[in-house]
Amino acid sequence: MSGTVPARYPVWTRGDLDGFFGLMVDNLVQVLLIVALCTTVAHIPERFIFSRMLPGVAVSLLVGNLFYGLQAHWVARRHGNLACTALPYGINTPSVIAYVIFIMGPVYRQNVELHGEEGAWRLAWQAGLLACLVSGLIEFLGAFCAERLRRVTPRAALLGVLAAVGITFIAADFAFRIYTRPLVGIVPLAFLLLAYFAYYRFPLALPGGLLAIVFGTLVAWGTTLLAEPLARLFGDAPDTLAFGSVPMSAAKLGDALRSCGWVAPVFCGAEIWEALQQRDLLVRFLT
Repeated sequence: MSGTVPARYPVWTRGDLDGFFGLMVDNLVQVLLIVALCTTVAHIPERFIFSRMLPGVAVSLLVGNLFYGLQAHWVARRHGNLACTALPYGINTPSVIAYVIFIMGPVYRQNVELHGEEGAWRLAWQAGLLACLVSGLIEFLGAFCAERLRRVTPRAALLGVLAAVGITFIAADFAFRIYTRPLVGIVPLAFLLLAYFAYYRFPLALPGGLLAIVFGTLVAWGTTLLAEPLARLFGDAPDTLAFGSVPMSAAKLGDALRSCGWVAPVFCGAEIWEALQQRDLLVRFLT
């Protein structure tokens, strides 16, 4: 079939909607993880994260997924395979954890007394930029020999590493968090199990990922709104009635919506060049 051009490659199918919500939630969690780790470990201010770091993340997600979609289209036309799908593009969770905890965090702690808090977190940020640059160079060079490595490496060895990373760094922590908020966590989990493991087809062919988000949100807001009325009715404390739920706040939601706006990404070439000229930072990074 190589070289055969399919009659019509579908640009959009029913499964794409489910995949979109799955990828959206995954990347949203990674963005929240970036904010949480950078503020607590590297002590980077939130205003800097939202104005300098996350705009670049957003552009990379948009461009990366569009490019992967084009690649899927090219491969489908080349091999005549209408079922060819794109590889999802997103933030690498193990890399986020490793960069912040093992690179940016130590750089901040080693420089906070010498350069002050602001100087220390800026050095930590530059160390993170260097880590991304070096990682990108390794991936670029590895692309020229990846196919040969794939051919000589057993598939079980490759998939075993991916499975171990996925279970340890991605699935395990969030799976445990489900049971810290069972009222909100169990309902979306049930929809996901039905959709992805039982292959259950929901009415109107609605995707399981979308239903998980919608019903999880409804449960969180519902338990928050009903906590006080039920407490007055049964004479119980609102905290007890809201056990396992997530307290929602309309005021905080309004503040978040009012703070929405366009923030253009900023090229960090000058900061990377400045980091490359700092010998102490390079020595700590390489060792």
